[in-house]
Amino acid sequence: MIDRLSLTSILLELCFDNQKLGTATGFIVEKDGKYYLATNWHVVTGINPLTGQAMHKQGALPNSIIIWHHLKSIHPNTVDWFSIKVPLYKTNEINPEEKNWIEHAKGKEIDVVLLPLNPTSEIIKIGTNQYHLQIHNFDLTLASVDMIPTPAMPISIIGFPLGKSAGGVLPIWVTGFIASEPCVDIGDIPLFYVNASGRSGLSGAPVILRLSSGYATSDGKFIMNGGYETKFMGIYSGRVCDDSDICRVWKPKVLDQILEQI
Repeated sequence: MIDRLSLTSILLELCFDNQKLGTATGFIVEKDGKYYLATNWHVVTGINPLTGQAMHKQGALPNSIIIWHHLKSIHPNTVDWFSIKVPLYKTNEINPEEKNWIEHAKGKEIDVVLLPLNPTSEIIKIGTNQYHLQIHNFDLTLASVDMIPTPAMPISIIGFPLGKSAGGVLPIWVTGFIASEPCVDIGDIPLFYVNASGRSGLSGAPVILRLSSGYATSDGKFIMNGGYETKFMGIYSGRVCDDSDICRVWKPKVLDQILEQI
């Protein structure tokens, strides 16, 4: 059986017109019946928010994004994926004043955005098979699961390092460890660090804490159970520098703040 969280991470391909510039990861959140793709600000802009420089070696910037969705077959035992190209701007011109995504009120200082989606309900035909687009939105209430995370606990980054997948268009679970106090903000912004083998393509991936050996709760209890518990920790947005395995994770509350703006 496929873990449901493996279905929530989505492969993204960044493009300028028909030229592919790179890959990234995203996941879908839902509010009031509307769907939004969550990923990083630097993914949709192609710009390093710290330096203001283009991240592509030739300085190219994306004007569209290809989103790989899961499909549910009308016939049993058939699995497939379907890509949809979504414009990042209201025209093909790269104009920040006409962007289609929604930023945090602090702009690029918070490296997280939401891109509104309009998933089709029409039947999709691939060869002789017929499918419906299947949306597996990420359950943001996992952020409120009563587990107290501490440094050195294991985390999983669920995404597509170097654009690679784990069969079909299923993500790879990259394991790391919490490297700073999760309750403390880094530089007065809602950010904490993890130690992991972060690679390009993981940007925008959800980060989770999953424990099966017991965990502490906010009321001082220690819970032991026979299964596992999962807590949403935030959104991965790359390493602090190329020579380090210390990586940034934005806390879930930044998504709540953007959704409140909507």
